[in-house]
Amino acid sequence: ESFGRDHRCQLTWVCDVATDHLTANLPASTKFSSNYQDLLADTDLHALVIATPASSHFEIARQALLAGKHLLIEKPLCDTFAKARQLVALAEEKHTTLMVGHVFLFSRSVVDLIELIRSSRLGALRYIRFEWTNAGPIRADVSVFFDLGAHCLSILQALIDERPVAVNAVASSFLSQDVFDSGSAVLRYDSGLIAEIHTGWCDPRKRRNIVVVGTEKMAIWDGLSACAPLKIVDVRAEQTEARAWRITGAGEETVVNGESSGPPLDHECQNFIDSILKGTAPLCDGVAGMNVVELIELIENSAKSQRQEICKSN
Repeated sequence: ESFGRDHRCQLTWVCDVATDHLTANLPASTKFSSNYQDLLADTDLHALVIATPASSHFEIARQALLAGKHLLIEKPLCDTFAKARQLVALAEEKHTTLMVGHVFLFSRSVVDLIELIRSSRLGALRYIRFEWTNAGPIRADVSVFFDLGAHCLSILQALIDERPVAVNAVASSFLSQDVFDSGSAVLRYDSGLIAEIHTGWCDPRKRRNIVVVGTEKMAIWDGLSACAPLKIVDVRAEQTEARAWRITGAGEETVVNGESSGPPLDHECQNFIDSILKGTAPLCDGVAGMNVVELIELIENSAKSQRQEICKSN
């Protein structure tokens, strides 16, 4: 539907292993297939959206890029850093657009949070905390870090123009020995900033929360709030003349209301079409998606080894 609202493109194919439910709300001219090779063979087809299980992304994307197709891939880009690097290199070689669907980057309130941090209204950043939980759905092919944690890391990368230097993580596999279903990670930065991420599939409440603590003010983002997702809180820690610390500020909450201009998914799809037609990099290109996968891999390695992982410089 998002592409259907953009007059610059035409939906020509839909591919799914189960085609019996795909006819609703689609143009009569739409072609259907259960084999994606049919789409790759169509020389009139310029771009594809891949929204399949994460473990299948790499091979479908690799063949699509070899066929010269522009790609929008649902997050995560793929399930290993090595595969992600291959896709980025192949897209560059074929001069095709490679975009990753980190849809929260197109949320008006997240954009407002990014602009708030860049304006320095919060002061120097001390720490950022993410809480991203659900009661399912439970994935079998990738961990909760690849599923829910990818959202946190994509937003974190947009908020902070800095690469972490180390990662510590703990995680559990209550439901399967091979897949983490809940976990927490702490990312440390050279500036002293700490970022914490907690995510899980086995939580009774759905949460989409971000807390940003600065030296001057703090910010709270609630992705499930329809009326006031982003608030600035006038609270800070200050040192007295006796060198003791105290919390000051009026505690007043200011709601940040940016103008909403449509669903984030519509903006994501528009950005994909823009990048193809104008030859510009999308907001979340292959490199950004690759960096998210790299951090997830470091988090999982830390959780498995119960040791700190050092982030190597690019």
